[in-house]
Parts: sequence; C-alpha cells; structure tokens
Amino acid sequence: MRYYEIYSINSAVANDYFGRDEKLFQLFMEMKVTSDMKMQVILSRQIDYITTKISSIDVHECIHRHILNHPDQYRNKRWADNRLYDSEGFVNLYCYPNRILLEASGNGNQETGVFEALRSMDCYFLAIDCQKNCGGWLKPVKSVSLI
Repeated sequence: MRYYEIYSINSAVANDYFGRDEKLFQLFMEMKVTSDMKMQVILSRQIDYITTKISSIDVHECIHRHILNHPDQYRNKRWADNRLYDSEGFVNLYCYPNRILLEASGNGNQETGVFEALRSMDCYFLAIDCQKNCGGWLKPVKSVSLI
C-alpha cells in the first residue's frame, strides 16, 4: 500500500520556492516527526499560512470528470472520500479542508490517474510520499523569465 498527503500550496509561496521544493517538503516532514508540542503548534501555523483550503466538492467533480474519460475505472463515493478501482488495484481518496490523503494499491496506474485529474484542478498541489519520505509537485511550477 502506498500513502500520499497532497497539499494545495499558496501560489505566491509556490513561485517563491521554485527550485527549492525540499524546503517545503522538510517543513511537512518535520511536522510529522516532532514530538514537542510547542514546535507542533509553530509548524502547524506555518503550514496553515502556506497552504490553501481544498474544496471536497471540487475534488469530487474533478474525479467524476476523470471517471467519465476512463470507463474501465469504477467509483464508490461518500461525502468526504472517493474509492476508485479497476481490475489491477484501487485508490482511496480522503478529502480534508487542508489536505487530501491518498492510499493506493496495485501497479501504480491508479494514483497516476488521480494525480493527472488533480493536476487539472489546481496547479499548486504538492504531494508527499509518506513511506519513501519524498515529495514533489503534481504539476511542476515553471520559472518565469523577467528579462
């Protein structure tokens, strides 16, 4: 089973940290491993400041459009989560106001499809692989040349 946490990063922060993604990743990982309550409060405030809220309704609509284009996948849904599955595996998607939790099983095609669907919804999603301790943009931020 593979686990990901997906955050919507504020566009100004995403552009400021272009090429320095590891700093954002480090912030989220530090929040996971710290046991100091004061530090958790500080890190939580920092994460709240750099992230934007995620609408579960928008996520549901996005996943619904994805399913319409992929008839080989099926969907079960409840208000706060989605389950996509096919003959080779499944993806569970849990929507919270500050993040999306994704757990996947199978050959990897399942989460790739969800990542592609979410990519069309927001340009600034940052996915964190909770098991491999790595992360990256679902749609990499492009640098802008000002010259």
